[in-house]
Amino acid sequence: RQSKIGLGYGRSLSESVNVGVQFHYLHYSIAGYGQVGSMNVAAGVLYKISSTLTAGLQIDNLTKKALGAGKSITTPQVVSAGIGYAPSNSFYAEATLVKETAKPIGLQASLQYAVQQKLLVKGGVATSNSSFYLGAGYSLGTLQIEAVASWHPYLGVTPGLMATYKKAKD
Repeated sequence: RQSKIGLGYGRSLSESVNVGVQFHYLHYSIAGYGQVGSMNVAAGVLYKISSTLTAGLQIDNLTKKALGAGKSITTPQVVSAGIGYAPSNSFYAEATLVKETAKPIGLQASLQYAVQQKLLVKGGVATSNSSFYLGAGYSLGTLQIEAVASWHPYLGVTPGLMATYKKAKD
């Protein structure tokens, strides 16, 4: 079983460049073998190409922490590069290439649609592990809550919950 909890911060450097960093704790538990945890850091940058097109790069697990008693296992480093398209305030599509340590490059693609101003639905696929996800979110002003569930052919359903705070514009 794997669990992750994190806290991130992002900010605009200019009209077209945004950066962010996330600190998160990963916890792994395998029945009969024990458990181990690790603090990790991710960082990313977004570049606004045009009013509808954005490109981004993210590196997850910058520290490549060693785990376990013998420290022979490391958490994988993941490099992601993608592009997002938002032709309107209610629709968003994205495609991301993902390279994880010791694994081939995979593609993640997703769509998001705002059913109403405060309610959104989303879905996506990942080729690296043949999984897909569905989710819904609700905006409470500066706070957005999202619930998602992904399905993996061997592992089954994995739930997720995310809360995002966005500072109100001055």
